[in-house]
Order: sequence, then C-alpha cells, then structure tokens
Amino acid sequence: MVKFLHGELKYGFYPVVRDVPYVNENETGIASDESDQASDASSTSSKEKNSAEVGKKSLVSTGSADEVIPESTELLEYRDEANRPWYKFFDELEYSLPTIQRKANKWSWFGPFQTKDEKWTVIKLDLTLAVIAMLAYWSKYLDAVNLNNAYVSGMSEKLNLKGSDLTDIQNITSIGTIIFQLPFLFFLDRIPLVPYLVTVEIIWSFATLGAGFAKNAAQLKACRFIIGMMESNSYLAYQYLIGGFYPTSMSTTRSAIYYLGQAAGSLSSGFLMARIKKDLSGVSGHEGWQWNFFIDCIIGIVIAVLAFFTLPGNSPDKVSSIWLSDTDVQNIRKYNPGYRNKVVDTKDLLSWKSWKKLLLGYKVYVCVLYTTFCWLSSNASSGSYLLWLKSLKRYSVVELNNLSVIPSAIFFALLMLDAFWSDILESKYQAVIISQILNLYGNIVLSVWDVSESLKKSAFYLQMAGWMSAPPVYMQLAAISKHDTTERAQILVISNIFASSWMTITNKLNWDSADAPTYPKGFPFVASIAGILGVSSVIFLYFQKQYDRQHAKSNGIILYNSKTGENYPPSKENI
Repeated sequence: MVKFLHGELKYGFYPVVRDVPYVNENETGIASDESDQASDASSTSSKEKNSAEVGKKSLVSTGSADEVIPESTELLEYRDEANRPWYKFFDELEYSLPTIQRKANKWSWFGPFQTKDEKWTVIKLDLTLAVIAMLAYWSKYLDAVNLNNAYVSGMSEKLNLKGSDLTDIQNITSIGTIIFQLPFLFFLDRIPLVPYLVTVEIIWSFATLGAGFAKNAAQLKACRFIIGMMESNSYLAYQYLIGGFYPTSMSTTRSAIYYLGQAAGSLSSGFLMARIKKDLSGVSGHEGWQWNFFIDCIIGIVIAVLAFFTLPGNSPDKVSSIWLSDTDVQNIRKYNPGYRNKVVDTKDLLSWKSWKKLLLGYKVYVCVLYTTFCWLSSNASSGSYLLWLKSLKRYSVVELNNLSVIPSAIFFALLMLDAFWSDILESKYQAVIISQILNLYGNIVLSVWDVSESLKKSAFYLQMAGWMSAPPVYMQLAAISKHDTTERAQILVISNIFASSWMTITNKLNWDSADAPTYPKGFPFVASIAGILGVSSVIFLYFQKQYDRQHAKSNGIILYNSKTGENYPPSKENI
C-alpha cells in the first residue's frame, strides 16, 4: 500500500511538520493589502529582501512593489470596465480568475491540475483529507442521529425521559459546542490541527461510550455535554483545511464530500439501529440502543488512528503528511496561492490592532448573519420525521429505524447535485438558492400540516434540503477572506459561535419535543429562514465581488476604465 501510494515511506512512519522547498521565492502569494502586516518582519529578513529583487519580473508597477501575482498566471489580464454589462454582477468569479485561465480550467474533478503527476496529487489529497474528513463527520452525525433513534428505540422508557427532555439533551450538547469554540477564536490557524483532531476524537469516543452506560437523564446530559465540547471544533477545523488545501474551483465539491458524512451518518444509523435491535439487544445485559453508542465509540477510535496517519497538516505551508511528496505540496501551492499562509506568521492576534481591523470591517458581520441563516435552515435535527412516524402507531421499532433513512438517501443525492452545480457552473449563490427553494416547499407544507399523508411525506423527505447550502456557504466564507489566514480563522470561529448559539435558542423555542410532531412554531420559522437565506446569498455575492475586485491584481487581473480614467492608461508588463 505504501509503495503504491508513495513509492517508499520517504518521510518516515510518524507524521511531523517538514520544510518543503518553494519553487521560487515569490510562491508565497502575499498581496499588497496584507503585506503591511508582514512588513516589519520582512524588513529584518535578508532572504525576503533578496527575493523581492529576484522577483521584480513578477511585480506590476501600479504603485505597490510588494504585490505578487500568483505564479500559475502566465500573463496578466488587462480588463477595461468602461462597457461592463450589468449582468456581470452575477458572474461569481469575474475578478477571481483571468478569463484565459477560466477557459483553460473548465470544471473537471481535477480542476487546474492537468498533468499525470498533478492528478495523482489530487487523488492523494482527496484520500488523505476529503475522505478522512467525511469519515470524521460521519461518526459525529451517526452519534447525533443515534440519539434520536435511541429515543424511539427504548432509551426514553429506560431513562424515564419525558416532555422536553430530548430537546434539553440536544441543547446541552450545543452548549458544550459553543463554550469550547471560544478558545479556537485565537488558536485555529496556529495550533497543530492533526494531533488536536486526533485527541478530541478519542475523548469524544469515550464520552459516547459513557452515554451508553448512562442510568438517568443527568448522566446522559453530562456525557452529551462532553461530546459537544469535543466535536465543537472538528467541524471548523475540517472546513478550514478544505478551504486551505483546495483551489476555489474544487472546494465546494470537496466540502460536499465532507457533508456526505452527514447523509451517511443518517443512512447508516437507521439500518445500524434496526440491525442492533434485532441481533444485539439483551447481549451482555445491554439493550440495543446502548450497543449503538458502544459501536459509535469503536468507530471513533478507528477514525482517530486513520486521521493521525493520513491528514496532510495545517496548510500547504505546514505539511506533516507522510503520503504527500514535496512535488505534491508544490503542486498544491502552485494552484492555490490565495490560501497560503504568509511566510512570517502573525503574532498580534491578541492585540487591539488585529481586532480593530476585524471589527471595523464589514466582513465579520456579513459572514455571521449568513452562517446563522444557514444553520437555522433545516428542521432535520429536531427528529420531527421520526416522531411523526412514531405518532402514527403503525410501525415497529425496526420499521421506524428503516424508514428513518429515506430523507438521508434523498439528501445524499441532492447534496452532490448542488455541489456539482456550484463548481461546474461556478456559482455558489445559485446552489444556495436551489437548496432553499426545495427547503421552502417542504416547510410550507409542514406548516399547513392538514394535508394528505403523501404530501406530508414528500415534505419530510426534503427536510434535509436546507443543509444542501452548507458546502457553498462555507466555501463563500473562505473565499471572502482567502488572502488572510488569520482573518479567515477569526471569521469562521465567530460565525460558528453565533450560529450555534442561535440554533440552541431557537431549538428550545421552536422545536420543543413536547410540541411534536406538528411543531406549530418550528416549521413556519424554517420556511421564513429559507426565504431569507436565498435572498442573503445574492447580498453576500455583492460583498464577495467587492472583496474580489479589491484583490483583482493579486489574482492576475489589472482593472482600468477608459471612460472614467481609473488606473488609465495601465502599465503593461508581462510576468
């Protein structure tokens, strides 16, 4: 296996961060807007001074001698905006890639990676990051769905759970998630993510094991609180890694692979619970729902071991993978310059200067609202479909668990369709709108409630459609701060904290299990959020285009306007 993937285990058996040489000194991709943060350190670095001299041919003389054009752009595009048509507003990548490069890099699974070696790089990156991330999310969501399945499979009777106890247990998990996200606000882009993810995966596994041994609601809540703490930053970290290692044109599809773990968790949970109920119930004195949590623990430990030996590292500049060769790392850097860390890591994250820049800008507020709408746009986490089926009193426990997989199977297909739409048509905002049209239909039907059973089933089958928007939304968050890894980490964590906080509050208000299965407040609320999120995607596009236009030069596009005289006449130099 090792020989097949890498020839020989050149970089050892134990993953450690290693120095990978740059193809040239300008590979860092630092743009002028970010260069002021590194200017103090760079003034003391003779190596960087020399690289500025060596790379003069890569600089454009438009007033900033520090802005470096990405090395993958062979020729600058000079674009006159004098007669720009109004509909170009809806072209999401208008200022992100030069026209020639966009035509040459029309979507394929391998994106801009064209040679045999480059495609092999993508395959290895997919196996060591996208697939491992999906497995990690699968185990987390398997546990989350198992809680609902366990509730209707004997746990509620065994632990004497009544009224809103299920909602309280779900919320205590969310509270643990929110609290433990706060430290990540400062450390997401600077701690070694691989050992961190492995450690929390192992602790999470043993907390899940403890949930299986719980004797009452209080013990179960304690275990779920720890579970929430341990899984809080797993989601953030994997989204951060996917946004950091993959180019924009490939990122939504890979983020969708990560989200397939959610669909796979729902699918496997129903079948697993049905099988366990049949084969393991009563074995060693434990009920089927307990065995469900025990198996979750084993799965989590296996994934932790896999993650330790496969994840690539923090970023293309901080690689610890034993599977990615130096050439692989250089290929990743070549086609993903915007997401690279700066050569000099920022040390002033705790300073007022850093926070002033963030809080006085618009990006954090736009991203927080956008992410919050995304998180609130589904009714699936309420367990409403299962609770409705149980209220019909016509299905056995095994039948209930088998039927629970239908929405997940539909979500599995819709998720990939939405992701391919986003990347192939280069339009993340359109993918968000499509997801919310389906979401709006389902929640309007369930809000009315007094409809035929077949229509109600169709609405429940689409209950996870709201989450189709998550991959394009999170890749939009990455794109709007792609030239500053620290800012990207800050925005990601703050957005998640606010979103998960509001989700906890609205869960108690709208999805109290005492109101099941009609949820008179929950379904209308999600229907309204679906409409708001669809509109917000276009508003977010406006701010994203503003950001891309400001950084067009570092993306290889020199803008000018022959009518207004803006940057006219431009200075034309080849790279």
